[in-house]
Amino acid sequence: MVAKATVGHEFLSCYEKPSFARMIVVGYGYWSGTQSAGAPGFDGFPALNTQFQALSRSTLEAMMTWVCGGAGAKNVLITSSDPQTSGQWSPEFTNALTAAGHTFTLTGDISKFGAYDPLDFDMMFCEDLFSVAETYNGMTVSWDKFDFLLGENLPLIVDLRMTGAGEFERYGFNKIPAFHTAHGSTYGAPEWKYQRPFHCAPMGAAQYGLVKYTTTIFEAGTNIMGGTSAVYNCEADVADNEGVIGLWDGNG
Repeated sequence: MVAKATVGHEFLSCYEKPSFARMIVVGYGYWSGTQSAGAPGFDGFPALNTQFQALSRSTLEAMMTWVCGGAGAKNVLITSSDPQTSGQWSPEFTNALTAAGHTFTLTGDISKFGAYDPLDFDMMFCEDLFSVAETYNGMTVSWDKFDFLLGENLPLIVDLRMTGAGEFERYGFNKIPAFHTAHGSTYGAPEWKYQRPFHCAPMGAAQYGLVKYTTTIFEAGTNIMGGTSAVYNCEADVADNEGVIGLWDGNG
């Protein structure tokens, strides 16, 4: 175990980083910020429900704690447009990061690193297909970049798009070209309205909730990259309850 202090952070922001990479994948649309019944965002719809917001944020924090190997403030890179708009990595999402004590930097483009090196940060949020027009350490192919970053022990949380080259089938996550469509208000306790509840033991014993119920479905594939991978489904009593979140642990 080594202590890591990221660029622009003081020592009190250091934390013990594990000696292995971890990655979480979620279906496309998880971080939506459009305030409509189909895409409620982190703050709830239609009444800006505080319980909804708290549950959304606790899910995010549990994901970050697992993928980074511990709790504490993180300095985060996000491949996102700047200024932000509603949609992927929305203002509701970054507000949740700030509320939890994290700091973040936007690359300015949802498919590029721009002026930033991901390895200068504690972790990265990104989509699954980087622009081939951008070269990073001599690499232009997107899966080469991901393999390199995971090999350099950078924790990743990745939003799987509907299209792309299937970079993460090699890590055990196979995209299905379809969306979850069941309406969130038809199941579960009222606080899970418009969310997709699930359990994921590595993240903790609590029940968590995927923010957007129309997120992309994915299933377990063949992991050829080592470590372990697992896909977690919505609760069994939820309609179209296929995979909603996947965890890959490079330490096995």
